[in-house]
Amino acid sequence: MHDQSNVEVHLLIDGVVKQTFQTSLLSGMSAEVSFSWSSQVEGTFNLTLQIAPILHEAIVENNILTTVVHVRLDNVIFVPSDFPEIREAIDVAESGFTIHVSSGEYQENLAFRKALTLVGEDPSTTLIDGDGRYGLLAFFTANLSVSGFTIRNSDVALHLFGLNGSIVYNNRLANNAAGIILKYSCNNTLQNNNMTGNLHNFGVEGLSPSHFVNDVDDSNRVNGKPIYYWIHQSSMQIPPDAGFVALVNSTDIRVEDLDFTENYQGLLLAYTNYSAIHNVNVSNNHVGIELWYSHSNSFINLSSLNNRFGVAAWRSHYNTLSNLTISGSLNGVESWYSYENSVSQTDMHDSVFGIILFYNSNVTLTGNLASDCLGAYIFIDSTENFVSNSTAINSFFGVGLGSSGDIFGGSSNNVVANNRIDSNAYGLIVEAGSSNNTLKQNQVLLNNVGVLLSSSYNNTILENLIRDNSIGLECLLGDANTLYHNNIINNQIQVVSDFSENIWDDGYPSGGNYWSDFAASDRYSDPDQNQPGADYICDDPYRIDEDNQDHYPLITPWTLLKGDVNNDRKVDIYDLIIAAATYQLEPEDQDWNPLADVAPRWRVIDIFDIVTIASHYGETC
Repeated sequence: MHDQSNVEVHLLIDGVVKQTFQTSLLSGMSAEVSFSWSSQVEGTFNLTLQIAPILHEAIVENNILTTVVHVRLDNVIFVPSDFPEIREAIDVAESGFTIHVSSGEYQENLAFRKALTLVGEDPSTTLIDGDGRYGLLAFFTANLSVSGFTIRNSDVALHLFGLNGSIVYNNRLANNAAGIILKYSCNNTLQNNNMTGNLHNFGVEGLSPSHFVNDVDDSNRVNGKPIYYWIHQSSMQIPPDAGFVALVNSTDIRVEDLDFTENYQGLLLAYTNYSAIHNVNVSNNHVGIELWYSHSNSFINLSSLNNRFGVAAWRSHYNTLSNLTISGSLNGVESWYSYENSVSQTDMHDSVFGIILFYNSNVTLTGNLASDCLGAYIFIDSTENFVSNSTAINSFFGVGLGSSGDIFGGSSNNVVANNRIDSNAYGLIVEAGSSNNTLKQNQVLLNNVGVLLSSSYNNTILENLIRDNSIGLECLLGDANTLYHNNIINNQIQVVSDFSENIWDDGYPSGGNYWSDFAASDRYSDPDQNQPGADYICDDPYRIDEDNQDHYPLITPWTLLKGDVNNDRKVDIYDLIIAAATYQLEPEDQDWNPLADVAPRWRVIDIFDIVTIASHYGETC
């Protein structure tokens, strides 16, 4: 070999010359060459070093050296090439890392608190199967990014808890208990996520205004319908194709003629006022309609079916609910720390509780029907509420006034009036330190216990019809309650009093209660009943026990309107028919009706009763 000058050495990347180095080579000697090359992208590259043949060189096979180089950028992990499982990559990664996940099925439960970028190769081919547990749970972090996945068979596919400034896009959430739940999170962006076939597709929970401020546009879909997540909007109407609606910091929004199903909330109002929700159906949601610090809204002609909570309100005031039908719920209407709301003409059935109020005040319930519930109308530590012209039937508790646990708390200054309490285990219940409530003019019929006063004080029970119950009145561990002008008729046990001392009349001449089992005379008058002359008050007291007696029991049933035999607040042909049907009957007869005995001679229905009823014909009260 002879000395050579200008020997060329080439560096080729994937067959392309990137660098050339020239050197001299003396006969019998060697020379070193070096190259420096870097890539701005990750990948696998063929790297070749080639010595260009010199003049008259016959053997060139050893002039080429080839190898394969894998180039990796900092802070990027590949699954499954680097780690077979996503959770292994997450464990190793630090905040700011990117994890690329290739197509495949991964049966994993991912929980982390890191600002990561998770990128699936394609949502149609990159699958995370939660196997009945959580899919992806990210909590208390910021700047998270999740895209390109299908998550299925999880309790919650994407549970984002305490996140800030994160982005979730281009994912599919299918056949999970819940799709995407944003909880106590703010300033996040959701785009082009498709939720289908989940028990609850989408929902938001929060404790402060910021928790409801997220950018969720209508490219997100639930069961093929767009999400309308409106913030700071006014005087608008929700489009007719909505699948989920959230109204945040908005006013005068109209939601009409829509169906919302299979979400965490069917309809969410957070810090939203003066809006109208009419002719809306909510079904199979966790909460049908949720109000959070939202005031002066109207909800009219709504149907709630098989939601865990039909309507739930938190610190929301001056709202009107009317003409609702609610069934299959844990609680039909549940309200916490709210006031001046009204519920009217609402039918609630087959729920655990029809209406249950915690720490509410000045709420009006009127014209409602609750049936087949554990509790029809329940007030917990609530004050100055009003229940009227409503029905509680076939439930365990009819109307209950009580406390969440402290017997020195309770509900107070409520009025329960003109209701029908029928065929419940307990009709009217006042317990757990509840005081200064008024129960009046209710029909309490066919209950196991008509009225129960338990550990309650200074309540007034008057002008009620308590009839055909197993126990008419039961008083336990309560004192200073006043009961008068009640008609206590044909109960198997009229009254039970244990460890109680109550007031059973309104003094003379107002009188006490009518007791159908008390066969007394009325020949005397005066507070001491020692002066000749009838006064419609029995001559002898009605003794309950040694601490309780009705000093002035009524000789005939008390009535707001004489002649109103059927207690419908008017005297008409029906009252005459009822009286005529019992003509000449006495208390010993099977069809005896004491309400028709309105005039002397007492304890028999005769012509004087018929004439008295007829003389009041047409009167109302």
